[in-house]
Amino acid sequence: MKNDFKTISFAHASYGVLSKLISIFGIVFFYKIFDFSLSKTLFLFGVIFTSYGILVRYSTGMLGKIGMSKSARFGLIAFGLTFCCLALFDKTQNTLFLLLFIISNVLGKLFYHIPSQIFRVETIKSGELGDKLGFMKILWDIVGFLTPIAGGFLSEYLGSVGLLILVFIALVPSMYFYSKLENIKYNFTLKSGHFFKDRTYRNLLKLSFIASFQNPVIYIWPIWIFVSLNSSFKNLGIFSSIVMFFSLILIKIFGKYLDKHNKKDALIKLIFFRGLDFILKFLSINQIILFVSDIYGKINRALFSIAHDTYLFSWYEHHDSKQLFDERIALREFALNILIGLYLLSLSFLNLFFYFSINSIFLLFGIIYFILYLKFELWDSFRNEGS
Repeated sequence: MKNDFKTISFAHASYGVLSKLISIFGIVFFYKIFDFSLSKTLFLFGVIFTSYGILVRYSTGMLGKIGMSKSARFGLIAFGLTFCCLALFDKTQNTLFLLLFIISNVLGKLFYHIPSQIFRVETIKSGELGDKLGFMKILWDIVGFLTPIAGGFLSEYLGSVGLLILVFIALVPSMYFYSKLENIKYNFTLKSGHFFKDRTYRNLLKLSFIASFQNPVIYIWPIWIFVSLNSSFKNLGIFSSIVMFFSLILIKIFGKYLDKHNKKDALIKLIFFRGLDFILKFLSINQIILFVSDIYGKINRALFSIAHDTYLFSWYEHHDSKQLFDERIALREFALNILIGLYLLSLSFLNLFFYFSINSIFLLFGIIYFILYLKFELWDSFRNEGS
């Protein structure tokens, strides 16, 4: 497995096209389809994340028996069907296709996310964690630079069918790379009670809690950009690609700084800067501030992701048996996605009943991150607890 690092890197980067399309354009499509209703859009994705988190709790045994390579390929097929359902719902407004969109999206997450993480950990040699995760991040960011502009133009002129074209272009290489990987199997024994079993699992829950706050805003931010750029998919794609280009350069510069510092300490400091990111988003009242805010946000999110993943994967590596190794990955997926789903559902209800605007959401999450920073920096034992 250690010789398959490049294979899994390119396989996961190809999947990145699907991920970028759904997180940038997929949510905006539904925002338009739902007649610009933020509450309905957030509710839809809240249901998806919550359903996935619940199913992880009860379906890991099935994944272990099927095998990781086969599961990942099945997940990719499900993601492809997700975009088919999106296109059909966009054209027909038939509720059946919306239901199938939810089911296929949940199945895609269920069969893909855990196997992809297991492959990434299995193929990285001990002592090369930061370097290898950095290489994967570069590939992911290259995809992140090219996908929005292609998706923007195709969506502008071909609608949701344009997304389908890109999806199937990305599916072919990703399916090919995963077919080259060993179909490793595990005997999953996931028990949510293990979060309270020892210090490692409690820290894993804390890390999931911190990371989960990023995702709701990642899904809301493209809507704000879309509205600010005259509701044009083409403008959204061009803007996102330009921002990613400048961000890639700056991420490389700041990444060198991060490499020289303790990842746990850096993670805590980046919580503070994440709070500043959301406040800047709250103040994005014109396109110049929008541009600066998006660049700052992508740099901060990338550095946070590198520090988070390096710290997280080092916990994955410190296992006494394969059972604990896969259990930690599954437990993290369970906690993270339940939390994300609950946040999205809560924001949906806040928007529906209390007219909570997108700007208000940015301000709320900025305050939450400042509180988290104060907690971990000033009086929490998180930085002193080992795995």
